[in-house]
Amino acid sequence: MVLFSAPQIADLTGGTLQPDSGNGIVAEVAGVSIDSRTTSAGDLFVCLKGERRDGHEFIQAAAQKGAVGALITEPLPDSAGAAMPPGFFTVRVEDATQALGQLAEFHRKRFHLSTVAITGSVGKTTTKEITAAILGQQWKTLKNEGNYNNELGLPLTLFKLDHSYGACVLEMGMRGTGQIRKLAAIANPNAGIITNVGET
Repeated sequence: MVLFSAPQIADLTGGTLQPDSGNGIVAEVAGVSIDSRTTSAGDLFVCLKGERRDGHEFIQAAAQKGAVGALITEPLPDSAGAAMPPGFFTVRVEDATQALGQLAEFHRKRFHLSTVAITGSVGKTTTKEITAAILGQQWKTLKNEGNYNNELGLPLTLFKLDHSYGACVLEMGMRGTGQIRKLAAIANPNAGIITNVGET
């Protein structure tokens, strides 16, 4: 499934597309990756800056794996740009994490399906698994795996949605004030479960 075109990514994120699509070539994105080691053909590679490494260092590796473009927050050196395969594009944004969420929010709203958001101090994962198992009796159900319950994992989960799914169960973790509100805006749930609120 095609998720986005290159111009569409720039439009949704308010980013700057390079090169522009004036040559008539419009790259299409089939997946989204934040790890060059697991990037697949057709992916958009999102360059995130961590405590130890900077995703911009791995753009070339992602391109070699088949990524068709990258979401960046700083300009690429000329040497790096010259090494990219023909048709490779970049979209430069202010905040890559925010842009990732914007793309996921748009993709989620393409589908009319039951979406359950689950949060709380304890019991989130167990409740997610039980809820997904119940809904899975009736519909193909998407759920986030492992610890994919934050501002990176939740969008990456949502990019897996296609028209074969009838339900979605999303665990949401919180590390600070307002994070659940942001995750809920991305996921657009129509039901919610709060397992427990307290100190952990």
